[in-house]
Amino acid sequence: MLNRSNQRINYFKYITRKTIQSSESPFLFAYGRTALKAGLRAYNIQRGKKVLIPNYICDAVLEPFFQLGISIQYYSVKENLSPDWQSVKENLSKETAAILMVHYFGIPQDINSFTQFAHEHNLLLIEDNSHGHGSLYNNQLVGTFGEIGISSPRKSFPILNGGILFLKNKKKPDDINFLPEPIYILKLIIRDIAGRILDSMPAVKEFFLQKTDSRAEWNAAVEDWAADKTTIDILEKYNLKEVREKRTAIYKVWGNWCIANKLSPIFPSIINSIAPLSLPLLFDTKKERDKWLAILNKNHIAAYLWPYLPKEIMATANSGRDLSERILCIPIHLSMNADKLEKYLFTKFIFNT
Repeated sequence: MLNRSNQRINYFKYITRKTIQSSESPFLFAYGRTALKAGLRAYNIQRGKKVLIPNYICDAVLEPFFQLGISIQYYSVKENLSPDWQSVKENLSKETAAILMVHYFGIPQDINSFTQFAHEHNLLLIEDNSHGHGSLYNNQLVGTFGEIGISSPRKSFPILNGGILFLKNKKKPDDINFLPEPIYILKLIIRDIAGRILDSMPAVKEFFLQKTDSRAEWNAAVEDWAADKTTIDILEKYNLKEVREKRTAIYKVWGNWCIANKLSPIFPSIINSIAPLSLPLLFDTKKERDKWLAILNKNHIAAYLWPYLPKEIMATANSGRDLSERILCIPIHLSMNADKLEKYLFTKFIFNT
C-alpha cells in the first residue's frame, strides 16, 4: 500500500505504438522537456536571450534552454517555495525575455503575482506544472495561465510517457511530429516480472531502491519522442475530479500526521481543486531530514529527495541548494487509500531506525 510503486504500468499495452498529435493547443509529447522546447520555439525566443528561473529547480528543466541557446538567470526562492521578488527584480535585465513559474509538488504558486510581474516587464510567462496534472485554480486548468505551459501526467499516472504543451497564442509549433519512443519487449517482460515479485517483498524492494536512488549524476537530456495513443487513451479514462479529491484527501492525512509528530509541511493546507504529487517537509538541518528519510524507508514509505540540482547551483551557497538539503518529499499515489493510510500511520508506524 505504501511502497514506492504507483498503480503498476501495463507495459504490454505499449508494444504496438501509434503516435498521436493534436492540431491545436494542447500539443502532446512523450516528455515535458520536449513540450517545453516546442513552446520556446513557438514563441521564437532568440539565442542569447535570458529566462529568469528559480534556483530550486531540477536540471532536466534546463535542457531545452541549453539546446536552444537561451541563457539562464537564477532567482532565489523562499522557504515556502515562493519567489524572492527582490531577487527576481535584481536579476532582471534588458536581455530578459521570460520568467519561469514552477508549481512545486503540484501546489500552485501565487499566479496573479507572476502574471502581473510578467505583464509589467513585458515578459513571457512560462508555467511548469509538471507535478500537478489536472489541477484547477479559480476553475481554470493549471498550466494554462502562462503564454507557455507544460504538464507531465506521466509523473502522476500509471503511463509510460506523457508531456503536454499549452500555448496561449494557439499557434502550432514547427517540427513536432516525432517518432514513438522505442520499446524493447524482453526488457519490459523482465522488468514487469521483477517488479511484481518485489511488490510482494517490500523490505527487499526498498533495499534495492535505496541502492539505485542515489544523488549521483545522471543525464538530463532525452530524445524528442512523440506521445502514443495508448497513453492518451489511459489518461482519458480518468475522472480528474475524482483524482483531485483522492490526492487532496491523501495529502490531508499526511499533513495531519506530520503536524501531530511535530514535522513541518511546507504547505500545511491546500485547496481542494488541485492534484498534488507529494507533500514536501522542511527540516532545520540535512541531518534531521536524513534521519526521517531512514525512518520512513523502514516503514516501507518511499519518501524521496528532489530535485537533481544543476551543477552550478550545487557548487555555490544559495537558497536552492539549502532547500534541497532540507526538504523531504512524502509520496502521494493513486494506489493509496486515505482511510487505510490514516489507520496505518496512527496505529502501526514505527518511529525508530
